Formats: sequence, structure tokens, C-alpha cells
Amino acid sequence: MANTLTLTINLHGTVWEIDGTLTSGTLPTDIFMYNNTGGITLGSFVGVCSVDELTRLQTHTGVAIPVFGNKFVKSPTLHIAVPHGTDHTTVVSTVVSSVRLLSKQYQANLNITQVYQIL
Repeated sequence: MANTLTLTINLHGTVWEIDGTLTSGTLPTDIFMYNNTGGITLGSFVGVCSVDELTRLQTHTGVAIPVFGNKFVKSPTLHIAVPHGTDHTTVVSTVVSSVRLLSKQYQANLNITQVYQIL
């Protein structure tokens, strides 16, 4: 089953707001990484998680997560504020290509066969 990334782009005053979600397919939906503020709100957007970060990072659920040992958290929602005058289409392209790359890497890790010879 394919994943679907839905992005909404709005101009609010002098800021482009890019919001998005991932519809579940093969990837988990909480793939967007943010700085952890240690509070109930997310910090700034960092990027799309790597395969390793999917299992290592905690998912932000609106409950405070201590910053010590948890510099980053992941979320199922994307929110990026891009100042007007900055090319927001480049940001969108980067997010889309990052999600595609994660999907390929995740699929590659799902189908690993290892053969061990026991003597």
C-alpha cells in the first residue's frame, strides 16, 4: 500500500505556512522531526526522520518530554513557517524528496534475509 503525503500551503501575512500529514501505508505516520522544547509544544521543524530515528525518537503527543536525552522528537504532523520572499517551493520539494527517500530506505530494511550457517 502506498503512502500519501498531503501538504497545504497558505500565505498568512508575510509567512508561508506549510502543513502536512502522511497517510499510513508502509511507513509509520510520525516521520516529521522537531526540536524538543521540553514542554507541551513542538520546537522548530528539523526534517524528515531517517530509518534509525523512526525507532529511536519519541513521538510528541502534547505531553512534555524531558530534553535531556531527547533533543529531538517526532510528530505525525508537519508545520513549517517560511518567510515571504523565501522560495517555499524549494522547501516543499525538499520535504517530498526526503519522504520518498525515507520510504525507499524503509522498504529496503523490511525485506532483509540473513542466512546463518550453524556447524
